[in-house]
Amino acid sequence: MYIEFNGYRKVEDEEAFMFACGMLEGGTESEKETFMDIIKDSDTFEEARKGIIDYAFSGNWVYRKENEDVNF
Repeated sequence: MYIEFNGYRKVEDEEAFMFACGMLEGGTESEKETFMDIIKDSDTFEEARKGIIDYAFSGNWVYRKENEDVNF
């Protein structure tokens, strides 16, 4: 699960890719270019999926495994 540092938003693993695509859809031109670069540089869909998730949830997000506490 991805949790925003302020704790307002939580995104389950199975929803992370679609959520990331939505975040990037409304992003800046630079973010959209990075999104496309990730896709171009990936050999498989899974590689692109992971790259997009990693990019979108970098910054103000933390990843928490099931049953793991998160301290901000």
